[in-house]
Amino acid sequence: MTETLIRLEQLNKTYPGHSVPAVERLDLSIPDGEIVMFIGPSGCGKTTTMKMINRLIEPSSGRIVIAGEDVTSIDPNELRRRVGYVIQQVGLFPHVRVSGNVGAVLRLLKWPSDKIARRVDEMLDLVGLDPSQYRDSYPKQLSGGQQQRVGVARALAADPPVMLMDEPFGSVDPITREHLQDEFLRLQQEIRKTIVFVTHDITEALRMGDRIAILGERSRVEQYDTPPNVVARPSSDFVANFIGTNAGLRALTLMPIDRQTLVPPPAEREGPRLVYDEDRPVGWHLSDGLGTTRIQPLRLSAQPVLADALNQIVSSQAPAAVVVDDDGQLLGCVDMSAVQAAVRGAAGNGDRSDVQMEAASGDGSA
Repeated sequence: MTETLIRLEQLNKTYPGHSVPAVERLDLSIPDGEIVMFIGPSGCGKTTTMKMINRLIEPSSGRIVIAGEDVTSIDPNELRRRVGYVIQQVGLFPHVRVSGNVGAVLRLLKWPSDKIARRVDEMLDLVGLDPSQYRDSYPKQLSGGQQQRVGVARALAADPPVMLMDEPFGSVDPITREHLQDEFLRLQQEIRKTIVFVTHDITEALRMGDRIAILGERSRVEQYDTPPNVVARPSSDFVANFIGTNAGLRALTLMPIDRQTLVPPPAEREGPRLVYDEDRPVGWHLSDGLGTTRIQPLRLSAQPVLADALNQIVSSQAPAAVVVDDDGQLLGCVDMSAVQAAVRGAAGNGDRSDVQMEAASGDGSA
């Protein structure tokens, strides 16, 4: 069992002038080293709940316990220095260079300047920004995705055990957002922080979360479970309606491609032919007169999912998605029969019965 790092106990928040609580009697345990997604309808209290964890919003009553300590009784500024915080608007100081932004909390903690400089470079490198190129830049000189990376670097600089992320990728375009999600999941494999992540996007929640807390009015927990179980076994009509009717397609975002999924490319006599450049697959030569369609093969070490395969098949009008190793050498293909079987299986499990995915994902208990 994963150890609990954060416990919210009978947490309540009622804003002045309001008779109805924004958060009411919330109990929730957040495991150490996991990403827990908060999602629910607008106004349900998910952001209020998250902000109470570092007391940007003070609870009206209840306890917040982090690593065994009730943090409702300590100085809130001290608490915030121990909890990383990333928001949608990034919140970088516009007239301060990247190095100053990343090192802001470290200066508050009175780190020596030479230690701060080393840590800043380490953090920039960790989030994929070359320190020699970016440390002296100003935020306005960076793209939206680069600014978000700096925001993550700043939140990680003091090595906090907990990170709070309030729709951190919501202000960038969809392509950049997907890339940032991939990079953050890669980063999480290294840092293993305990992360509370607020989102409005169910696809992001399913893709990013180890667990998902679907919240109703007043932050009532409607379901707290692993992504596969949320998709295949919604606990109520509220959850089923919130996820939507296309559970089968959503399940594709949770199903990894592995070597057992792969099949050989179709033989040339069957029609489309896989095209190579120096023994590396680069596209399909289609038999219907459309010529050669270039593709970006899926790299197995990047942990692609069946949704990635479907996207490649549809966008390239090809018979299968192509999967390669880190050297670009062909490992095999994922054809439509595999995708269709997965969709049928997930859709057929929408009645909250036992599902095959459970074996791979654990029992989903919180």
